[in-house]
Amino acid sequence: MTKKHYLFALVALIFFSSVQAKNYIVGSTLGSEPYLFSDESGLPQGFDADIIQAIAKDQSLDYEIYVDDFDSLFPSLDEGKIDLIIAGVTITPERQEKYDFTKVYITDYRSILYLKPENAVSEFSELVPLRVAAFEGSLDYDLLEKIGGKPIVVKSNFIGLKKLVQGKIDVIVGDENVLRYFIKQHPEISVQIKRLKIDENNPANPMGILVKKGNKELLDRLNKGLENIRKSGEYDGIVEKWL
Repeated sequence: MTKKHYLFALVALIFFSSVQAKNYIVGSTLGSEPYLFSDESGLPQGFDADIIQAIAKDQSLDYEIYVDDFDSLFPSLDEGKIDLIIAGVTITPERQEKYDFTKVYITDYRSILYLKPENAVSEFSELVPLRVAAFEGSLDYDLLEKIGGKPIVVKSNFIGLKKLVQGKIDVIVGDENVLRYFIKQHPEISVQIKRLKIDENNPANPMGILVKKGNKELLDRLNKGLENIRKSGEYDGIVEKWL
């Protein structure tokens, strides 16, 4: 089946000049509330949407948001179809070898959703024998495979929650901010959340915006914009709004 892609034009500052400004394509993924999801009219909203909008306004960048599955964003960046990715991407040494990251714009922590008390594990390594749902291409998925786990692929937390209620999986693993926001939207289900212990198998999740290796001009503008919205207090307002 052909994957559906969604391209959204968002508000950005427009300056009239003899040279047409570059229109940057921002890659992201839906279904990771509160980072990015669509509102009732189909437009993207969330923490990542507000962060990139604030940076773009500060740096006078025209841009559009291109939405795809998480694991498809990286090939799109490699092929030049998009210019940058903001999608809750954790900064890892492996990814830094291939891409350039901005300074950290948010740090999240790995947690699990569960229904049965016996599945309320404390350490990441204890997930190995369990039926664990995770997004394919996510760091959660990769870390679990690395220690011998066999994660079950889900395309959204809603699908994962459905499998959890049906007894087809034991836990959902993911970023704490995403999971906490998600269960707030579903108070009818008595699902529990627990943060996993930080250790060598389960590092914290410092997240950055990434660009192709060597794109220093764009990277510098993104870092400057991030620095400026932190100084102005706009960043804190976005955190308070979504997290």
